[in-house]
Amino acid sequence: IDLSVQVGDKVLLFSQSLLTLNKLEEFLSQRLDGSTSGLERERLINAFNAPNSNAKLFLISTRAGCLGINLVA
Repeated sequence: IDLSVQVGDKVLLFSQSLLTLNKLEEFLSQRLDGSTSGLERERLINAFNAPNSNAKLFLISTRAGCLGINLVA
């Protein structure tokens, strides 16, 4: 992950386990799961998609992120 971010890539990390996402979130930032409100979900996606954004890593639960999300790098 560090190497990908250092070279300017963006990373999507999917997990079925919310416990795993909780642990990873302690060290990382952007996260989307079933409890994320619609407005917050849109804000997170827009922040990740913004060309000059510092958001480089997005944690996504497989249930919440399986449909209707357009994330680009």
